[in-house]
Amino acid sequence: LDVFEMTDRSDDDVTELSAGMLQRLNIIRCILHNPEVLLFDEPLNCLDTAGRSLFSRCVKEDAQRGKSIVISSHNLTQMENICTSVCFMKQGEIVFRNSLDDMLRENAGKSMVKIVLADSGQLQDAIRVLRPLDVVRTLSSRNNEILVNLKDNEGAFEDMQNIFLQHNIATLTFARENITLEDIFNDYFEV
Repeated sequence: LDVFEMTDRSDDDVTELSAGMLQRLNIIRCILHNPEVLLFDEPLNCLDTAGRSLFSRCVKEDAQRGKSIVISSHNLTQMENICTSVCFMKQGEIVFRNSLDDMLRENAGKSMVKIVLADSGQLQDAIRVLRPLDVVRTLSSRNNEILVNLKDNEGAFEDMQNIFLQHNIATLTFARENITLEDIFNDYFEV
């Protein structure tokens, strides 16, 4: 209870706990008997920022003590800060497995560009000029944002900026971003 900052709630009825506090309690129940192998399914659901930090610290400490920890999660951004190895599954089968460091190193040459349009009405125009470019591996969009995964870094960023200028597509942001575990997943599964 101390580790997850719930000592002051030890006498509370579980029906009085919030969803986040119930999730903390479930995690405590998993680690209480000090198992050598921990298996978590979406452990960060309902946790607030403090709860996620406590979980991350606890898992990292247990891993340093030699425990095996398996976490199933759809939140790859949060897992990137916790895990040392990654496994992608499709229809119950492991289709990819690698250490997180190796995975990020192998994909370091790839580049992501985040574009925020000044006018969301220009989204389709922007996609129309980006899609045929040879350097575009994948692109996704939402509202006035476009995320472009580039095949090649050399000059592609500047070429894309010039194309937007030529087509009078105004942007608020046109920035390089580090590739993430979620980007790698989307690229692997061509999402």
